[in-house]
Amino acid sequence: MLKLLYQKIIMVFLSLQSSNSCVSVSLHDNVNLLGYFATSKIEKKQSESLLQLLENLFLKVKIKKIDKIYLSRGPGSYTSLRAQLAIAKGIALVFNSNIETITTFDALLQNGSHSHKYFFTIFKENRPEYYFKIFKRVKNRFVEFSKISSGEISVIQTIIEKYKLFFYRDKLEIIADMNYEILRNDCLKEFKKTVRQINAKDIFRASQKGMSNNIIEPIYLFSHYAKK
Repeated sequence: MLKLLYQKIIMVFLSLQSSNSCVSVSLHDNVNLLGYFATSKIEKKQSESLLQLLENLFLKVKIKKIDKIYLSRGPGSYTSLRAQLAIAKGIALVFNSNIETITTFDALLQNGSHSHKYFFTIFKENRPEYYFKIFKRVKNRFVEFSKISSGEISVIQTIIEKYKLFFYRDKLEIIADMNYEILRNDCLKEFKKTVRQINAKDIFRASQKGMSNNIIEPIYLFSHYAKK
């Protein structure tokens, strides 16, 4: 009887992650990591690498159902975000799954030490500009302190200068997915830095902390890709 009850309530979650430096997939149930595949050897198209990893996952794990599919809606490249969403929709159609998304900043937050009050999350894709967003910790929750923005070092210097009294008083942690040159700039050198590549497991962790929603429209910040 208990076994049958467990089978009824168990849920299965698939997470997808794709960037210039890493592509990964993970499969979880309520308590266990069922499978994980990642590669830093990216094909000409990130979607091709993602499909290959999914094939590896489906060969390893006998999947009977997928309740939810989690992925990042960006910001990022118009092409890669759309391709990743199309793959998720295809899988959702087969397994009758729900799709939920987070932002890449939510995934980055999972890699911080969480010992500070403010968190400056930053990453970049193909463009010279960086994407960044600032969070503030309120009790055990992370709330938006600044909107999603993009720009080069001059823009980031302006942001740091604007809020420096808060950052020095209550401590700021900078969280990035790579050791970018900008992290060694004078405006950031005094703050704690955490650098670690994000993966599909980070997307799952963020989703389980209530950061996901059913918004599937990708985030674009540049007009020649799409409207904001």
